[in-house]
Amino acid sequence: MLLALLALCAALTLWGQPRIVVDPQRPELDTVEFGVTLLGRPLVRPIYLINDSPDTLIIPAPLKPYFSIERTREQSSDAYDFLEFTAAGEAFPLLVLPRQSRILWLTFTAEPNFYPLGLKVAALHLNLRPVRDTSSIVADRSLVLRGFKAELRLTPSPATLSADSVFLGMSRTLQGLLSVELFPPTPEGVDTVIALRLAVRYRSIPPADSELLLEGLPGGVPARTAQIPFLLHYRPADPGPDTLELRFFYRRYPRAPEEESRTVLVTGFGVIHRWRWSVEEASPGVSVSGDTIDFGRVRLGNSARIRLRLRHEGNYRFHAADTLIPLTPEASTTVAISPSPFPPTGLAPMEELTLELNFSPHTAGLAELIYLLRSDLPSRLAAVPLEAQRWYVVLRGTGIGPRLHLSPPALEIRFPWAKTCPRSADYTVRLRNIGTDLLQIDSLWLAAAAALSLPQLVLPLLLPPGSEHIQILRVEPPAAGEFPDTLFVRTNVPGTSVEALPLRVLSLEPTTVSLSLPSSVRAKPGRLVWVPIHVDTIPEGVRRCRLVLSYDPTLLRWESFRSEATALEGARIEAREDPPGVLILQAEQPHGQLRARPTLLEVGFRVFLGRRLSTELAPQQVQLGDTLCPDFWPVQSQSGHLRLDSVCGLETKLLPEGLLRLEPLPSSTVTELALLYELPVDGIAELALFNAAGMLVRILWHGWEPAGTSLRHFSLPSLPPGLYFCRLRLGELTVLRPLLLWQ
Repeated sequence: MLLALLALCAALTLWGQPRIVVDPQRPELDTVEFGVTLLGRPLVRPIYLINDSPDTLIIPAPLKPYFSIERTREQSSDAYDFLEFTAAGEAFPLLVLPRQSRILWLTFTAEPNFYPLGLKVAALHLNLRPVRDTSSIVADRSLVLRGFKAELRLTPSPATLSADSVFLGMSRTLQGLLSVELFPPTPEGVDTVIALRLAVRYRSIPPADSELLLEGLPGGVPARTAQIPFLLHYRPADPGPDTLELRFFYRRYPRAPEEESRTVLVTGFGVIHRWRWSVEEASPGVSVSGDTIDFGRVRLGNSARIRLRLRHEGNYRFHAADTLIPLTPEASTTVAISPSPFPPTGLAPMEELTLELNFSPHTAGLAELIYLLRSDLPSRLAAVPLEAQRWYVVLRGTGIGPRLHLSPPALEIRFPWAKTCPRSADYTVRLRNIGTDLLQIDSLWLAAAAALSLPQLVLPLLLPPGSEHIQILRVEPPAAGEFPDTLFVRTNVPGTSVEALPLRVLSLEPTTVSLSLPSSVRAKPGRLVWVPIHVDTIPEGVRRCRLVLSYDPTLLRWESFRSEATALEGARIEAREDPPGVLILQAEQPHGQLRARPTLLEVGFRVFLGRRLSTELAPQQVQLGDTLCPDFWPVQSQSGHLRLDSVCGLETKLLPEGLLRLEPLPSSTVTELALLYELPVDGIAELALFNAAGMLVRILWHGWEPAGTSLRHFSLPSLPPGLYFCRLRLGELTVLRPLLLWQ
């Protein structure tokens, strides 16, 4: 608080007095800051001369700031350093009128040659004197003048960029950094941009097209410390080495008389790739088309050859590994190449290699493969085009001769066997000539012949190309067990005259199968009930089954079946009820065998109300497999039972007829018939109308009715009046009542 009062008193004391200030808002400031400037650029700052008196004031002589800096050799020790700090555009003596103020402009000009760079500090003494008495001083001030002289310097890094080897048509990207700084170093920048010019110079003969593309550098750089990244894309235009100079041109300050330059050296090597190959010598029938060598048709046991001259016309050493790639099964080991492997020293530019290829077919048919040279260039260079990574030629030839194909290539026979039921079966093997010449089968024989035998065959057997012979194999195992065997075929095929077909007979003993139905199924009359047929196992190899099921036809009627998620899923199933009460079901799996699942099938029955309360679901016949022998496969079956849910409380087997009641109401006419009837249990009831001759006139009602008394009304407008009979039926119970209809 005390300091504030003292400052206020001082301001009041000075008010009305002439003053010399740098900033009227801060009169205590005694330093004029010119900041940082580049060489050759002037900076101007004001000094305020304030005359609040009634007299005219004067600065009689030009200003001479005194510097405190190092001097050059050309300067004497007593010279004033006023050349860089001057009063710009002022005429002395300088007058300040009464009650007015005037600005004195000081200029700091950073001279480029005469004075060193860096901080400049000067002392400036000013005083205002009255015009009427210049010997007296009314305002006196000593000020400090500060300025900083700097210039711009560029430094690219790294000084050398190597693009290594780049294929023609490809490019490689190099990254550099351009460092910008003010010298001497200063934390401040200058609000200006220095123009930047780039030039590329080739140390050898320049190519027709530019090989260097610069990306990321602007046309000017800011006059402040900065790091500017840039990218160089080297794309060789011709083969061979390249040495380029990338030159950055700039001026150290805006009006510098000469440009400075900095150089980055860029080296690269343009790579080309070219193969040339020609045929020196070839066997008769060998032809060349493009990159394909066709050895033609060569009989088995003979061979064809070709000699190639391979010339490497690239400008780099080619190292490669050679590989033969079969495209067809017949091509395996049919071609030999010399020399192989490829020379480990590689091929130098313009060097040649003589290759000799020999085709020797060992099987009849078309043989096709690729001879491939795969280079190691991708591991040494970047962006290698595909044609420079490999060289290949397609080799093709056809072996002339017979060729045997056995189908299937191996045969496994699962055969059910029982001591009480000896039997045999025939299986087939196809012998096909897939060669290009006549196939002669001289003999066929079995190695063991324990469970298999061959019928008589007229030999030798001649098969033209594309034809086949179906050979019968008779299977008759002597006992249960496994019997391995081999079928041998002797032919006129060179080199592989004997073909072998592996055989295996698995003689299976019978397995007892347990089949059962649910012991208790409850159902309501009129409903559809699903009865599952359970089986403990499905023998291996079984494709067919037959099932005969009996039941009470007055209580059940077969309606449908379900095979989803059962052993018969996917099988062809035939089912019929013949006669009523006997369901005959036959199934065959066309693909493979029956599925190993615990449920054989689900059978759907419609339930009726009859004289019986339950019925037995009894399997009369169950047969698995494809033989009529009862030992294949033996089945133990267990019956099931179905009981009516609605009559399970009754103990009598028959329902008394007196429990059915039917009464036509006396007011019945041909236009309005009323019937009152009573049912002892739930069930499907039917009301039918007959004429006096006993002929059915109309079914009045048929459907599910609950137990109890019901009253129904019917309209019969088209019937003539007269005597009729009405019948009520519930299951096997019926009741008949006469009915007189009048007009």
